[in-house]
Amino acid sequence: MNKLVLSIGLIILIIACNREDTKPPKVEISQPTDKATFYERDTVVITVDATDNEEVFEVRIFIDDVEYYKGYTRPFEYKYLTKGKVGDHVIKATAIDPSGNMGESKLQLFTVSTNSNPLANFSVSTEMATVGTDFTFDASGSTDSEDLLSDLSFRWDWTGDGAWDTDFSSTVVITHRYDIPGIYSVLMQVKDKQNNISQTSKSIIVKGFFDWKKRSKNPVIGGAN
Repeated sequence: MNKLVLSIGLIILIIACNREDTKPPKVEISQPTDKATFYERDTVVITVDATDNEEVFEVRIFIDDVEYYKGYTRPFEYKYLTKGKVGDHVIKATAIDPSGNMGESKLQLFTVSTNSNPLANFSVSTEMATVGTDFTFDASGSTDSEDLLSDLSFRWDWTGDGAWDTDFSSTVVITHRYDIPGIYSVLMQVKDKQNNISQTSKSIIVKGFFDWKKRSKNPVIGGAN
C-alpha cells in the first residue's frame, strides 16, 4: 500500500514538473510616480520591478510606444533626457520569462514642461562712494517661476570685464570694496536648479579722496599781476 501511495506521488510530481508554465511575469514601474512633472534638461530615471515564478529573462521599457531600453540583469533602469521633449509622455514596461510568457505594466504618465529663465535683479547700498567704502549688493530681488530664492545661485563680476570674480553660490547679499577710483559696471548672473541663467548689471561710481596734506602750502589767490 505504501509503495502504491509513493508511486502515485511520484507520478503527480513528474506531471507537475512537466506542466508548461503559462504564468506571465509581474511588471511594475516603481519610478517615476504616475503623472509626475519634470522640466526640460531634467533626467527622468525610469525603474522597473519585474518578478516571475521562474525568473525574469528580459525587460523592455517603452516611451510613447518607442523602445528605449532592453535589459537582462537588475537593476532594470533607464535615464531619459527631457531636452526638447516638452509635452505629455507614456511609459510602458514589459518582461519575458524563459517560457516566453510576457507580462506588461500599467501605463504610467509624466509631463515635461518648459522651464523659464530666472529674472535677475539686484540692489546696491549706494551708487556713489569713495575709495575704501564697502558696497553691499543684494540679489534677493531675483525671482524664478519654478524655483524658490533659496534654490537660486549667484555670481558677480565687479568690474564688468567679463571675468567672473566669484563662483556661483547661494549667498544673496555680498559686499565688495574698490581701491581705485572709477566708474564700474557690476554684472550679476543668477542660475536656477535647471541651470538656466540670466544676467543684469548696474553702474557705480567710486571717487578718490581729496588729500588735504598734499594741497599747496602757498596757493595762488586771485589772478597774476
